[in-house]
Amino acid sequence: MAGKTDYRFKFLYALGMYAIVFAHTNGEGPTLLFDWFSSFAFAVPLFIFCSGYFYRDESGRNIPAYVARKAKILLVPLYLWNFFYALVVLVTRRFGFTIGLMPDLRNLFLMPLIDGSQFEFNMASWFVAPLFMTEVCNALLRKLFSPSGSRRRECAVFTGYVLLGMLGVWLSNLHIRGYWMVVLVRLLFFLPFYGLGIFYRRVLEDFDRLPDLPYFALCFLAQYLLVVIVGHFPSYTFSRLDNLNDGLLTPFIAGAIGIAFWLRAARLVEPTLARDRWVNAVADNSFSIMENHLLGFMLVKGGFALLKAATPFCQSFDMEQFKSNLVYYYTPGGRVFMIFYIAAGFVLPILMQKAVDLVKRRLKKA
Repeated sequence: MAGKTDYRFKFLYALGMYAIVFAHTNGEGPTLLFDWFSSFAFAVPLFIFCSGYFYRDESGRNIPAYVARKAKILLVPLYLWNFFYALVVLVTRRFGFTIGLMPDLRNLFLMPLIDGSQFEFNMASWFVAPLFMTEVCNALLRKLFSPSGSRRRECAVFTGYVLLGMLGVWLSNLHIRGYWMVVLVRLLFFLPFYGLGIFYRRVLEDFDRLPDLPYFALCFLAQYLLVVIVGHFPSYTFSRLDNLNDGLLTPFIAGAIGIAFWLRAARLVEPTLARDRWVNAVADNSFSIMENHLLGFMLVKGGFALLKAATPFCQSFDMEQFKSNLVYYYTPGGRVFMIFYIAAGFVLPILMQKAVDLVKRRLKKA
């Protein structure tokens, strides 16, 4: 039915967002099998896969309109949040913080498309520009090759995307990823996962009928064999793409195995957990969480800073690290305290997005 919510993907968006937040705690939170299927191997590919799954050819028939719509959805909020964090850097500088580069025209307008980490607080926003470029590139390529309606053509296009992804890995391993080249390498790397989302919906989903137990057994077996062949659990820094040295295909296989595992898990929880209001709140606010979860972490650390300054408690809290190192975490009681950082990394961005939505509604009424 047109317009029907697919709660499997609500769960996948929420799971992927948790995996990103978890990764930015240095892996100190509840793992959710991330020791087997590393969040550093599948989390970013999962978001790209989900975007590809929902691509429709009719959306790309009018390329200029498609580009404008995607820019409005992705680039406009990217730049608005970038301006916000430029102000955050300026304000925190007055209190002795050294996190983030000083705002200038380059950091305000150019670096969000190239690097994304210029102000550090929103460094996870690096993901937005290559996703936009991948969606536009996919629309252009599919308009050129017109694969719709033919499984053979879909297979050919997906194979082409995988070959382009392998080219990206090759370029990365040659260290051809500096400045503007990293834009190309990210685009090439993203295309196979975006294409996998389309390919799954149009070709593979009809054959996805294996019972759950053998399906999960195959996922674990595939991951085991991959670890034996590679010699370690695959784990990558997708923002830099500077450690893709396990082979030209390995990052795509590792990502696909993780996606396959959680895709079936999403089917199992679709009637219950996937429809939970809190899971849906995370899925519906994933852009804000991606942009702002590190600010949530800083809020927790700010609380410790106040306690140290005003009370006898938390005297071991390192103020210098707090003001200079974004990934410094103070954990009284040990790593279990990281759950509070993770909670803040979700709650604050959701509240921020609610505030933004409220302002937008009032502006429309004005």
